[in-house]
Amino acid sequence: MLNEHANNTLFIADFRGAENIASDRYTNVVLQVSSFNSAVVAAIKAFKSAQTYPAVTLLVNYCDILFGKKLLKAGCIDNYLLLPLSKPEFQSALADPLSPQRPPQNGTLEQQIRHLEPLAYTDSLTGLYNRCFADIFLQRLSKSIFGAELSLSLLLFDIDGLKNYNDTYGHPAGDKLLINTAEAMRKSFRPQDLIARIGGDEFAVILWDTPAESEVKTPSERRNSSHLIQTPENIAARFQTVMAAGKTTISGSMIHFTNNVSKLNDILDDADKKLYEAKRAGKNIILK
Repeated sequence: MLNEHANNTLFIADFRGAENIASDRYTNVVLQVSSFNSAVVAAIKAFKSAQTYPAVTLLVNYCDILFGKKLLKAGCIDNYLLLPLSKPEFQSALADPLSPQRPPQNGTLEQQIRHLEPLAYTDSLTGLYNRCFADIFLQRLSKSIFGAELSLSLLLFDIDGLKNYNDTYGHPAGDKLLINTAEAMRKSFRPQDLIARIGGDEFAVILWDTPAESEVKTPSERRNSSHLIQTPENIAARFQTVMAAGKTTISGSMIHFTNNVSKLNDILDDADKKLYEAKRAGKNIILK
């Protein structure tokens, strides 16, 4: 499906092959695909090589973000943009059940399912991704599917004293604290990091494309450039500082792993143990 937009941009929805276009008419071509496989990747590569003028941008969601990265590195596209699964219209639908953004009553079954799909992956209170989506994300990053081993990190944390906070100020105030925590996460972590509420007051962040702390060779280098190095530990520490500025503390754990795992459960056990160690150690700490 071809849709011409302003600024000489052509949008190709559900891209499946190298459609013929008049290259001199456009400065940008934006592609979106329904699913990735070897045939689609080959088609994108062929399409890019056939273009003499327009820049080719690929829209990807969280599940497919590494395919965008891989295609960019291979020169098959000029850029990729993250298309959030939780779009503003779905947030409106969550906030107001009577919103006009409800699933189309007269649409096809597929249209109704696609409209509701993001709601299945979104936490209704905070708007973050949920446990179900975090599992799907890890499955899509698995080595067997992606074909390469990746270094990843998991930050698991909860809010210190939320139960007492609820008992003192009431559950609406506790819900507001959870919403504020989600906002602090959005501001603190990078666009490519997956942030999710996986239950109650427990949150998880999956970070990738970051150097391990051990890769920064000497203690002196770590001290002198700690504010510049985007290690998972530094990113998590900055988030902890943001939370503390709002007079809220967190306890958590940092686990490093590779994409040989296929389920969140495979790494949550170790992370949970460290999280409870942090609680016993006096809270307001992230153990690694």
